[in-house]
Amino acid sequence: MPRKTPKADPTDKESTLVTGTESLPQLTAAFDLAEIPYMIVGSYSSNYYGVPRSTKDADLVVHLSSSERSRLPDILPEGIEIEKQISFEMVTSTRRELLRVEGTLFQIELFKLSDDFHDQCRFERRKKVEIFPGKDVYLPTA
Repeated sequence: MPRKTPKADPTDKESTLVTGTESLPQLTAAFDLAEIPYMIVGSYSSNYYGVPRSTKDADLVVHLSSSERSRLPDILPEGIEIEKQISFEMVTSTRRELLRVEGTLFQIELFKLSDDFHDQCRFERRKKVEIFPGKDVYLPTA
């Protein structure tokens, strides 16, 4: 007789935790809803254009004003928390926000879009592609 898998209890917080990979489309959907421009870079972008590999984080460039930055904790999907300490990204000289996915080691790094001309042009050329089933997200062009 086959064993039945118990159904997740929606009141049990642990049963509603998402994986890191599930959290990224949820976050981009929240950004789309809040009209916050973003672009996924790093491993997820290189996986789309090249040879896929596993990763423990996701990197996004976001175009956030100061007011949008202040409401960021309010628009994050459940289970994604923002670190209280803002850090500085040394290569691009921009601010970096670190998001943690509850119950996982997965992290999401948000890099503020810099004023650099090359960065601005690359961001303007971003394109929407489907990297998750049924979910289009913004990636840089190749």
